[in-house]
Amino acid sequence: GGRGDAWRVGREIVRGNLSEALDIVLGRPSAADRGSIRHARELYEAGHYEQAVSQWPGMFRDERRALRTLARTKGRKKRAFLAIDKNLRRFYVSAFQSYLFNQVVARRMATGLHRLVQGDLAWRHANGAVFEVLDVATEQPRADAFEISPSGPLFGYRMTQPKGRAAEIENAVLAEAELQAEDFRAPKLRVKGARRALRCPVRGASIRLGADDRGAYLELRFELPRGSYATSLLRELFVENSSTEAAAQPDDALIDCD
Repeated sequence: GGRGDAWRVGREIVRGNLSEALDIVLGRPSAADRGSIRHARELYEAGHYEQAVSQWPGMFRDERRALRTLARTKGRKKRAFLAIDKNLRRFYVSAFQSYLFNQVVARRMATGLHRLVQGDLAWRHANGAVFEVLDVATEQPRADAFEISPSGPLFGYRMTQPKGRAAEIENAVLAEAELQAEDFRAPKLRVKGARRALRCPVRGASIRLGADDRGAYLELRFELPRGSYATSLLRELFVENSSTEAAAQPDDALIDCD
């Protein structure tokens, strides 16, 4: 969301705490909120649900629908949260999956995202398949050549699990969130999970200085695989301590651009 808290909503969904999830979506006013939206959140906190509806701009259909449900059901928060569109609820969970993925990435950056560890599930960039790394010394040259990369978790109840050191890292992240993989099996959720590469190749990269009627500019050109984010690459290039800060930002995953 605009406040960067979509992952928090997703966390509460996975935990089964839909009342808390609704509180984050509709309440908890902060410095990031302005104008009528801040007023809407304040009204929600005060229990004035019908009044809060009109303060949300028309484009916020799900927030308005949830508030109307709250007013109609006399404050039944679980039912109100389920009035939010299923696709948006899935987005919240996806944001939380990305947040956890970023935590794994941050922990593995100390040794380098190109470095395999025992028990890794390596990602073949040619076809997106994964396989267990049985011998790091044998497979590391393929990682150095960017043929393969370590993979990370989009946690879910059917996600393929790594072993060894790779499993220790991922299990520690999940334990820190006070969750287990089975929690993603919750009713109305059932997130199966998947693997994704911890890094991606950057193709056709170029940089050019230029100028136009607005002044000087820097032009960057590059190609990324589908599912990768240009904003992540730009952050790694231009923002100091970007990888550490990005670990808390779930909107896109960290990216290693060897």
